[in-house]
Amino acid sequence: QALDDLSALTLSFTAYRALAHAHPRIAQILLEKLLHSIAERLHHTDNRLITLYHTGRIISVTLPLEEMGRQILSALHEVIRAKRSLFVSFQPTLDRVQLLAHYGYAASPFGDDLGYLPLAHDPVLGLIASTGSIILANKDNMPEHALSAPYATPSMVGVPIKEEGMTICAILMLDKIQDEFNLNNLMLLEIVARQ
Repeated sequence: QALDDLSALTLSFTAYRALAHAHPRIAQILLEKLLHSIAERLHHTDNRLITLYHTGRIISVTLPLEEMGRQILSALHEVIRAKRSLFVSFQPTLDRVQLLAHYGYAASPFGDDLGYLPLAHDPVLGLIASTGSIILANKDNMPEHALSAPYATPSMVGVPIKEEGMTICAILMLDKIQDEFNLNNLMLLEIVARQ
């Protein structure tokens, strides 16, 4: 339905020249806005491609899982600009979430030296583990119980990492710098998670 209601404004070069002649300031503003929009889209695409290239290189090298997680989180922070992030694995038989890597925290966000949290009662990572769902939450749509997790903040984006249909790990990014997480951030995380 939304696509049926979508209409686009087209402006031919001849019509633009006529507009520029009759109303030069309006034509200049239109051109500046168009060029700004194109430049911003190219910048986002370039950043995505660089991140995918770097994460692909990280994954192709045999590294311990923790080191691979740290490098992936570091590459993602360059583009997504989150203040903090987590890379975790799920151990359902032991009912726990294991912290493999984190970024932006001085100490373990799980609050202990072991780097584990109970899986069954975790309102965010437990949801990702049990359902394989994605999370895109901000202050307007964040359930209050989700904030009970020791690492949780009002702004989060998270994706599962699956192997043969089973959710084995997750990437969770928290508190985006100067903005809210958006669908572009989520799409980038999903692409990285599928590598």
